[in-house]
Amino acid sequence: MPAAITLSQPVGENAENRPSDVLAVQRLLNLNLYRLPLVPRLAEDGVCGPLTIATIREFQRLVLDFSWPDGRVDPGGKTLATLNEPYINPALQKLLREEDYAAAAQDLAVDVATIQALAHVESNGSGFLENGNPKILFEGHWFHRFTGGQYDALYPTLSYAQWTKRHYLGGEREYERYEQAFSLDPEAAMKSTSWGKFQIMGFNYEDAGYSSVQGFVSDMKKTEGHHLQALVAFIKNNSMAELLRNKQWADFAKAYNGPGYADNQYDVKLEQAYRHYANSL
Repeated sequence: MPAAITLSQPVGENAENRPSDVLAVQRLLNLNLYRLPLVPRLAEDGVCGPLTIATIREFQRLVLDFSWPDGRVDPGGKTLATLNEPYINPALQKLLREEDYAAAAQDLAVDVATIQALAHVESNGSGFLENGNPKILFEGHWFHRFTGGQYDALYPTLSYAQWTKRHYLGGEREYERYEQAFSLDPEAAMKSTSWGKFQIMGFNYEDAGYSSVQGFVSDMKKTEGHHLQALVAFIKNNSMAELLRNKQWADFAKAYNGPGYADNQYDVKLEQAYRHYANSL
């Protein structure tokens, strides 16, 4: 994980604005644009002009909730520390953006609040680990099916006939299981793993809009926006979009989560989340 970017002098309004410091701040601001809807990308030229100062103020207003943004980034200050967050944590560079929600809503012909509710309830939190890799869960019973059980005896924690969570390692360590399975049968390993924010199984790659599982996995490593695009394709290809448009939460939850949806109150959670986001817009 990279060390935080530091400044020799303040940058912004009424500051010395050394070109090297300004360039560092401009790069950090561009890295944080996912937090700043409708703010244009800055030219990284080391010149602290009106647009750079205005972007600092907008960051302080929207992200830091400053009542009186001063348009200035001080060494050791809160603005610099917060700007550094996505730099030192690669996962933060890949989060969903406002334009991702808007594009998904347009694609499914629903309102943005519906997409926000869906992402809130059906997601597995963030789609990425702190090291920037997508979250995964390797499922050995699927690996067993896709490989005809040939690895059951030698690799009993990777390949087994019945589902069990006993062999899960979780978090970053789940990649240990996935990579070992990948060394045995790459395609079966990718198909036997759930990927990203919405934990879409690799074997669903066609429903997710891909012609190959390799293409699906490649995009799952990019951004949560790609995760959402795959979810939208999955919904459309399984004839669930109309249920969302009509706010048929129970019918959608049954189609998406299966007959046991009521046990986890997915329909209730979806409706509550929708009301929350709709009232926030």
